[in-house]
Parts: sequence; structure tokens; C-alpha cells
Amino acid sequence: MGAGGTAGSAGIGGQSGLGGAGGAPFDAGGFDATDAGFASAFAARARTELAAVSPSWNCDTALPTVAVADPDAAREAIRQYVAQVAGLSPADLTITRQECGTPASTTCANIFGHDAAKSGGMTYDTIIALGEELEANAADIEVTLWIPAGTGAAVAVVMSGISDGQLVGMVLFEAADPCH
Repeated sequence: MGAGGTAGSAGIGGQSGLGGAGGAPFDAGGFDATDAGFASAFAARARTELAAVSPSWNCDTALPTVAVADPDAAREAIRQYVAQVAGLSPADLTITRQECGTPASTTCANIFGHDAAKSGGMTYDTIIALGEELEANAADIEVTLWIPAGTGAAVAVVMSGISDGQLVGMVLFEAADPCH
């Protein structure tokens, strides 16, 4: 556990136990900054919350949590996932990164929430809350548009980051099929 936590628990079967005080502080969600559980817990909660508010004409869900070493590896994992779900070749997807999270721009959660609102439905409040949580608990946050070659319309909009070496984030597919 992190700072302010209880003393570590004893190990089982000769293995070391959990560390005690001295780790990173807990965030608002109760996760330690180095807690590998954030990505999987976020994905499960985001899947449930987004399914409850996603309009019937598109699909809003969580990204799969997979190990990634850096932002380039994260983008490649997203490319593979979007291509698989949308029935496209990964080579046919182009990426457009939206500027966000810099002193000269708004937060990535706001950009992603705006993109979600343009798709319709009542997703904005849920997406903003999840996006702010993602920004507070992951690194290398970005919002990307995934566009099939030769078209001008995105097949998916993604807000992603990396938490303890795991890809974490949300995806808005501009069709209902991926959720069914």
C-alpha cells in the first residue's frame, strides 16, 4: 500500500509480504501511483459506465489493457485493436493526434468529451469524469482519431494513456456493431 497505509502484511509460503508505509500517496480513486490495478479497474468500470450511456448508434467502451513500453507501442496496440474491431487492415488506418493537456490547450478529458458530445447521446458527463480520472492516474495521455485511408471520417476516437506499463483508456467507435 502507499503512504499513510498500514504496515505491510506478512508473506505466504515464504514469499515477502506487501510493503508498508513509504510508497506513493493514494489518489482520489484509492489507487497507489504504482498500483498495476488501476488500468484493469478503470477498464472494467469504464466499460460498465460507458455501456449505460452510449447511444444506440455508436459504441463507447474501454480499451483492452495490454502491456506497452511507451506511447509508440500504445498507439500500435490501439491501431491493432481498432483495425480488428472495425474489420480493417491496420495499415489502412491513419492517426491524427489532437493537441491537449498542454499549457496552450485544454485538457484531454475536455477534448475527448467534446468529441463524444458530437456523436450524440448523453455521454458527456460520464466521459468527462472518466477522462479526468484517467488524466490523474496515467501518463502519456493523448486523444487520437483513427481514420481509414481514403476517407475523411474517423472510425474511432480514443483517449489513452499508460499506467504502470499498461495501456488504459476509452474508445468511441462511430458505429454500434463493435459493441454487439
